[in-house]
Amino acid sequence: MEHRWGRRIPVNEVVRIGPFPDSSGLARVLDLSASGAFVEIRLKPPLMSRIKVLFDVRRGRHTTKCQLSAHVVRSTSSGVGIEWDEPSPAPVNVLISMFEFVPVNLDQFRETPLERPQRSN
Repeated sequence: MEHRWGRRIPVNEVVRIGPFPDSSGLARVLDLSASGAFVEIRLKPPLMSRIKVLFDVRRGRHTTKCQLSAHVVRSTSSGVGIEWDEPSPAPVNVLISMFEFVPVNLDQFRETPLERPQRSN
């Protein structure tokens, strides 16, 4: 049974998944947490199979590339739930911080002109 740690961060990130670098396929990570992820994938690996997830995430000028080991803990019609082999791996924390950043709409923070204080004589 899957038990995820931490908050699930919604993402929509294409990754490469496979047991070996030369036999991998594309998938899409739909949510990410410190302990695992849900991955939309057509060809589903069997439960408890070990896989590698290769991220190549670009946000502005920042790029994070990492490969994480995981195993399949749940399967649905649309994808698989995976659990990282290492609890809360450091690269996942970096990825989570990249996906949690939400650009602020600066229009809502426009300053109104300041009134000049009146001098008293």
